[in-house]
Amino acid sequence: ADAEVDDEVQVAAEDSSDELGHGASKLPWYHSLPYFVAGDIDAFTGVFSNNLATMLAGAQMLTSVLPRDVIFDKIIPGVGISMLFGCLWYTFQALLKAANTGRTDLCCIPFGINTPGLFAFNSGIIFAVYFAEGRTPEASVLAWKVGVASNFVQGLVEILLAPLGPQISKAVPMVALLGSLSSVGLAWLFANTLQAEAAWPMVTLAPFFLLLAAMYSGVKVPKVPSTPRAPPL
Repeated sequence: ADAEVDDEVQVAAEDSSDELGHGASKLPWYHSLPYFVAGDIDAFTGVFSNNLATMLAGAQMLTSVLPRDVIFDKIIPGVGISMLFGCLWYTFQALLKAANTGRTDLCCIPFGINTPGLFAFNSGIIFAVYFAEGRTPEASVLAWKVGVASNFVQGLVEILLAPLGPQISKAVPMVALLGSLSSVGLAWLFANTLQAEAAWPMVTLAPFFLLLAAMYSGVKVPKVPSTPRAPPL
């Protein structure tokens, strides 16, 4: 009798697991994730402000080298089109992933301007071509064309090497892969922001240390995400 009960429990568990695992697959793939959740406003605000600041900083760098019609009639509209395509593509990938796995705790990664790459392209390619060609109006047009061609070649290289990504991530330690990214973020994003905060310490240092306490010390602050307090050693 106990064996029969165990068999019935096992069958019921398998049925329930099938329903959990394949429940989302019964819906169309474009309904596999909710279209809006509470954290979307905060995420959109952060991504939008970060990309807007990066784009304005990059455009300001180029005003001394490229004509204004090239910057505001060609480069910035091109950035907008590429960001729209990238966001839609990442959303499509997240929806397909959710539909195939049955998970609803997924979201697409944010798509935006690569801040270190922007400064590298401006200073290492566009500026270099402009000054090497004599700082003439023709040099400005040539620098812009070389920058566009370089961006296109970079995209082709990324597409061709994308299938090797999983093998690289398995062969190379994660610390080595994220080390350069974290160092750039620490040197540019954190240090640059900290310098701006130091200019107005009475206004900025109090919320700065409040966020540090909430994120790294487990201090409970209303409306601020905090990490759980570590157990005593």
